[in-house]
Amino acid sequence: MRVIATTNRQLELSVERKEFRQDLFFRLNVVPIRVPPLRERREDVPLLAAHFLQRFVRKHGVHVKGLSDNCLRALQRHDWPGNVRELQNVIERAVILCDQSALLEPEHCYLTTPPSPVAPVALFPGVPAAVGAASPEATPVTLHELEKRHIFATLEQCRNNRTQAARLLDISVRTLRNKLHEYGAAAALLEDGEGEDSTPVVMVVGTPHG
Repeated sequence: MRVIATTNRQLELSVERKEFRQDLFFRLNVVPIRVPPLRERREDVPLLAAHFLQRFVRKHGVHVKGLSDNCLRALQRHDWPGNVRELQNVIERAVILCDQSALLEPEHCYLTTPPSPVAPVALFPGVPAAVGAASPEATPVTLHELEKRHIFATLEQCRNNRTQAARLLDISVRTLRNKLHEYGAAAALLEDGEGEDSTPVVMVVGTPHG
């Protein structure tokens, strides 16, 4: 009798943690063969996909001749977090849903791909998009912090003209002055005039008591 055992766990580590019997590990660990995950051997994807296709065509009695070039490219681009079992399930689902098509197409596979990077979109008209944009790795900011950044960006766009900035923000000059005082911008205590306001705003990024 020959026993072939498979696992996706590191048995040596499991033995150290007393999660797997050491004597059983030594009995099984005669000829270990490491099989890399499917994402590390994408050249195997077409072969495995063709094999699963033949199997499920016979199983479900449908007439599918093969996979289109676009479908093969989509399969090879996928990262396959579920490994070969995920590929098997994707092909079976595609065969069932293909509606007797001659070839499997990418739309039959319903692969979930990570979203493509898109250009930052401005949250408010006339304000730089970078105010609300953040990288996927960035920690989400609070609404209070986002409001502060938006106000400062608007002031920078208006060259520190608080009257014009308040108009763009659709708030009163007094409200803007109070916001700046809250954010620790000392120049917010000065009176605003009509028209061009040449008084610079000291933008202190931090807490008022910092």
